[in-house]
Amino acid sequence: MRVHWKGALVGIGVILVALMFVPHSHAATKKTERNKANAEAYCREMAAQGIPCKISPTTGCGVGWTKAKRFRDGGNAWYACKKNDYGQGSDENKRKAEAKCEEYRRKYDGDCKVDKGLCPSGYRTYAEFKKGGSNYRACIKKDEKKDLYEKQAREKCREYERLNPGADCKISKNLCPPRWEAIGHYRGPGGRNYSACVPKCPEWKINMEFIIGCNECASWNSNDCKLIRRWLNNEIKTTEMIYDTPPAMKIKPTFIYKAKKGGKNLNSLSFRNNTNYRKYMDKNLDHVRECEKRYTQGSNKGKCRKHYMTRGKMRVLVTNELKVDGRSIGGKSYFPTLYRRHAPILVNPGNLSKIVNTCSNKDRSVLAHELGHMFNLEHTFARDVCNGDYAKREGSSLRSDGKMNLMDYGLQKSDGCFRVPFLNKCQRNKAALERRLHSYKCRVNYMFIKGLR
Repeated sequence: MRVHWKGALVGIGVILVALMFVPHSHAATKKTERNKANAEAYCREMAAQGIPCKISPTTGCGVGWTKAKRFRDGGNAWYACKKNDYGQGSDENKRKAEAKCEEYRRKYDGDCKVDKGLCPSGYRTYAEFKKGGSNYRACIKKDEKKDLYEKQAREKCREYERLNPGADCKISKNLCPPRWEAIGHYRGPGGRNYSACVPKCPEWKINMEFIIGCNECASWNSNDCKLIRRWLNNEIKTTEMIYDTPPAMKIKPTFIYKAKKGGKNLNSLSFRNNTNYRKYMDKNLDHVRECEKRYTQGSNKGKCRKHYMTRGKMRVLVTNELKVDGRSIGGKSYFPTLYRRHAPILVNPGNLSKIVNTCSNKDRSVLAHELGHMFNLEHTFARDVCNGDYAKREGSSLRSDGKMNLMDYGLQKSDGCFRVPFLNKCQRNKAALERRLHSYKCRVNYMFIKGLR
């Protein structure tokens, strides 16, 4: 057998060269491992500071990452990489998609999964998040998507009934039936539309505290005090009869006796001018509103959320005598204004009329008349959109049947009896609109009753 001596020499040379580089390769590997360990230690420090970090053997780090530090002390380099704005945006989108899926599972007990990009086969998009990073979707099964809009309407009804115990809410396909209104409308594909429907507010139920300052009620069970309370109950019935346009006014009264308040005898009140009267009423006999919900975070933490307050009461002072600027007055109130300091020229849902009834006046429409001003009704002889049929003088609203407009003067006849009051259609609708503006979800909003101050 012949041996090719030239091939043998080449093989021996290759082996010798490889043996020369073995020590160097081993040292380089150790340095590379040390670089990797240093990069990992650096990432741990960043993670302790709440900064996402990963290591990479390449400069690019990958989509959503950027190089933070390079480690190379011999051997191959390793890099510590931190999230860039795009990466942080992607994480936020993924977090929102996961939260949306969790909400869907909790509300509808259905199947939901998070996917990057498009939803997989058999699934449809429930919610999509793509701001400032990679696009993430919360995906639900195709069959469940068909029923989603009905589920959303049912969830809206459950939430409404939780916030309004005893309230009625029902689901309707397309539009709500007559005398019902939508609190949520959900439009789906193929005409699958559903509405969460509640009854249009039928009533406006208000708590009203009558503070009786009349001397007759110093003895609460005296016959004279009983007559006063009976007269007030008649006033309430008349008021509810007049303001019966939905939302119809319903008064829940309480009666208390107070002899003095703010250093004044409530049996007989006298003020130098309207400014002094308003200041006294605001300070001593203001309406009451109670905070229901407070901010739980941010700069307003602990403060009351004032967009609605459905717990409270309107106060009505009942006295034997009221004089302002030397003139005796049978009843007094203000137009609704946004702030108590503003003149009543400003017609906005807001402030509230301080109402004073005079005990000696046995008229059954004083309370209704003063509440009319609170509901933005002018006297019939004043310029107003609802007064077009009346002359600009007192008594011009008297009808042939003997009835007279509630907002006119002259309801008391010469024989001492009182005419039957009425409101025209424009006044009834205007007062009803004001009650709706003073409401939150069919309940009286005492934030506006008291005023935004």
